[in-house]
Amino acid sequence: MVYALLLGLGVLDAAGYSLIAPVLPVLADRTGSSATVMGMLVATFPLGMVAGFALGGAAVQRGTPARVTLAGLLLIAAGSLGFVLGTDLAVYALARLVMGLGSGCLWLGITFTTLASWPGQEYLCMSRVFAAYSVGGLLGPLLGASQGVQAPCPSPPT
Repeated sequence: MVYALLLGLGVLDAAGYSLIAPVLPVLADRTGSSATVMGMLVATFPLGMVAGFALGGAAVQRGTPARVTLAGLLLIAAGSLGFVLGTDLAVYALARLVMGLGSGCLWLGITFTTLASWPGQEYLCMSRVFAAYSVGGLLGPLLGASQGVQAPCPSPPT
């Protein structure tokens, strides 16, 4: 049960990261931003991840992987909400940064939970976690393309 949850979290995290790809043109139109600026917006997520890895690693040493996982999920949820409710580029960038911070914590929480829970099977279990992240990376753009900006990002008034 726990392992299935960890795999599901991997799918969710990667889907959230990659969902932005098909909505970038609408965000560029909405904000009047160039492709370069949109690329910088995309890059705020992995920038947050770097910080999330550092913070998550320190937190795992002081606490439990479960707490780091929960903190990561809460940060991802807060960033996602900020992105959906956002109306300008600064809010979108901050939201993506917070999502990335949560993602870094989530990655470490999932990794250390897996390593501690299944000794002797770490390599097999982690390869499945990576596969789950790949599935999420495939689903994110599909969700973004199918829902457009209607569901994840309300369309601006015309």
